[in-house]
Amino acid sequence: MMKRCVFLGFLLLMLFSTTSRAATRGLTILDRSGEPVGNYGASFALLVGVSDYTSGWPSLHSIPSELAEVETLLKERGFIVKKVMNPDSHELREAFERFVNLYGYVPDNRLLFYFSGHGYTRKNGSKGYLVPTDAPNPRMDERGFLRKALHMVDILAWARRMEARHVLFMFDSCFSGTIFKSRSLPGAPSYINNMTAKPVRMFITAGDAGQEVPAKSVFTPIFVNALRRGLGDLNRDGYISGTELGLYLQTEVAKYSKQTPQFGKISDYELSQGDFVFFPNQSVYSAIVTPPAPKIDPRPKPRPAPVRTGSLRIETKPTGADIYVNGEHMGKAPEKLSGLPVGEVTVSARMDGFEPLETVALVRGGKTEFVGLELEKLHFDLAPGHLYVSTHPRDAHVRLLNIKQPYVRGIDLAPGDYLLEISRTGYRTVRQWVKVRAGLDADVLVQLQRVETQTIVTSRPQRAPSAPPRNRDENIRIGPLQFRFGGGGRPPRRR
Repeated sequence: MMKRCVFLGFLLLMLFSTTSRAATRGLTILDRSGEPVGNYGASFALLVGVSDYTSGWPSLHSIPSELAEVETLLKERGFIVKKVMNPDSHELREAFERFVNLYGYVPDNRLLFYFSGHGYTRKNGSKGYLVPTDAPNPRMDERGFLRKALHMVDILAWARRMEARHVLFMFDSCFSGTIFKSRSLPGAPSYINNMTAKPVRMFITAGDAGQEVPAKSVFTPIFVNALRRGLGDLNRDGYISGTELGLYLQTEVAKYSKQTPQFGKISDYELSQGDFVFFPNQSVYSAIVTPPAPKIDPRPKPRPAPVRTGSLRIETKPTGADIYVNGEHMGKAPEKLSGLPVGEVTVSARMDGFEPLETVALVRGGKTEFVGLELEKLHFDLAPGHLYVSTHPRDAHVRLLNIKQPYVRGIDLAPGDYLLEISRTGYRTVRQWVKVRAGLDADVLVQLQRVETQTIVTSRPQRAPSAPPRNRDENIRIGPLQFRFGGGGRPPRRR
């Protein structure tokens, strides 16, 4: 089955409303006591699908039907849907910018962006791209790809520039969560309260970086059922918050594929305070959606004295990281911190050789809350170097002795030291070390020397038959040849 590599579908969900109240009626959000805590105006959605690629990417035939399913769901929820299919690089950017300019600057708008198609991640998951129809395969033409693809930085810039309160980005793909790892979400959904009215930019991905998303999406039908059948309403308060949706998808998608959905909020403090809301069981044309009334016990209960401090138990993986609370060093993990003031605190962990990690924890009065932080190793993204060996004579044989890879001229090598062997019949073999540096060419010139062989040719001296050797003790051996002389004189000449 064809895979949508790195991140297949970029589901960009931004919730905010518009002043065009003639299109759809507004929605009021109530808390458990029935008090209004926020409202949405009209709702708009931009669906972008790329299934037919022209420059080296495989086609994705299931995208049109997946987009149609999402379109039907959103229209059921009162969204006005605009759809763009198979845009090139210019049309893709223009579609996003036009939609943002039309509907992105009214605080009570609810806006949804949905991109489905190929995506690509570089630099250890820190840089992500949407792939239009005319973008080349980066493994064949990386510069051409970077000129055509839509960078995640541009999408984040639009998200920060808009004045909407609630924005949710959903990626039907395996995409790095580095853009929102600086702030974590609670482990359980909370009831709707006045925090809902505060701004938020939330992200949900179908999997982590490096995982494969199947060509036929598992994420999309589970997302549709979460809203249409109300399955994402985990606390049964009549709403589906972004936190609930992330938790539901994280649990359900993993049952049917090798994906692990990730979710979180943008690292910007001002855009990470609220939560967005879907209305699963009520008509979107209702002016007010009323949640179930809470049960009230008529018997008065004594109010306990409020506890002003709480505790945190902080553990890191690996252990031994330095722990900071609100910027103050508190020791090394694992560590239990008592007497902390009630409320939100910033907890960070730092360790040599690892990426620093920061999260927000809630200190509850009289309770001990657990905070777990898993640090990631630092990765140094070094470009390979290139090795060029020139020899005289030219047909000498070149080998790399400390790696198994055969030498070819201009070979890509990781930065480091390599042992060369240059040999040719009739010449002295040369071995020497060469250093290859990241992103640079290493040029080596080797002149071989001929092997000089000395041959000594000496004829055996002839003696007269009647002249026997005078004294055996005077025989002299030089190398493999033996010369015999008698009595200190020369051998007799033949006449």
